[in-house]
Amino acid sequence: MYIKNLYVPDDSFTDVNPEQAVDKEYVKQLAELTRLLFKLSEVKNIFSKAQVEYLPIPEDPKKALVQFLEAVGITYGNLQTLSDKSAMVTKSLEYLGEILKYIKPYLGKKISSAGLQLTYWMMGHVYRVLKSYFEFKGSLLPPRLASILAFILQLVKETNIDVSEIELLLPGVLKCLMLVSEPQVKKLATENLQYMVKACQVGSGGEPATQLTSVFRQFIQDYGMRYDYQIYSILEIVVALDQQVVIHLISTLTQSLKNSERKWGLGRNIAQREAYSKLLSHLGQVGQDEIQRLENDNAESIL
Repeated sequence: MYIKNLYVPDDSFTDVNPEQAVDKEYVKQLAELTRLLFKLSEVKNIFSKAQVEYLPIPEDPKKALVQFLEAVGITYGNLQTLSDKSAMVTKSLEYLGEILKYIKPYLGKKISSAGLQLTYWMMGHVYRVLKSYFEFKGSLLPPRLASILAFILQLVKETNIDVSEIELLLPGVLKCLMLVSEPQVKKLATENLQYMVKACQVGSGGEPATQLTSVFRQFIQDYGMRYDYQIYSILEIVVALDQQVVIHLISTLTQSLKNSERKWGLGRNIAQREAYSKLLSHLGQVGQDEIQRLENDNAESIL
């Protein structure tokens, strides 16, 4: 799907009533985007398959785009075969690419408050369409992971992603790093993780973002007993970007280690403790203190 001849804003509006002019043009172009989108036969088919009401001439562009994104998600969810899902992912990324191409010129236009609000509102819905393509079902991987990760990376790089949107997407990125060995997926997932951590730093004024820490804490609690080494490796990437985030996770990591040892009933897991200590060694004095506590545990168990 390619939508052409849409107007791209420039700075000519800054001469006369800049904010009103850009806002008016933004709404006008949004209506035009929606009109062109709803003329496509493939869009009609998507609405039909999803059993979502189709309006040939949508009166409310915002509502119409949300309905379209929802219809795409429902259609994807109803597909049964991997080949069909893979094809739908490819097509969906084309749709989202067109939307991103349209709204991108407005992202840096601080003169348009209403336009920016509308853009961020739309991006919120886009991030919630992507999440449905990014869900792991047990050990079954989503199709076209590399394409999805590449698209998410483009969004994170080119838009002012909100922390709440990172909360939606980061668990999927972490699962890619934990479960997938394909080099391209690993590389893209690592880049996504790095950009998301940096985005959270900007959004929180340099302080550890509470939401970011919460995502990692939940991830450790869910997978720490089974994928401990992979989690340590992931957190070593995070340490290089934001040491404080990992420091805030020490108590959760230590508890996960001890829970794992109790579950298997084989005493102290020396190999796992060494891997954990390697991570802690990057955390300054706080990490050294925790290493000492672990060593004291070992000494007490021997006695």
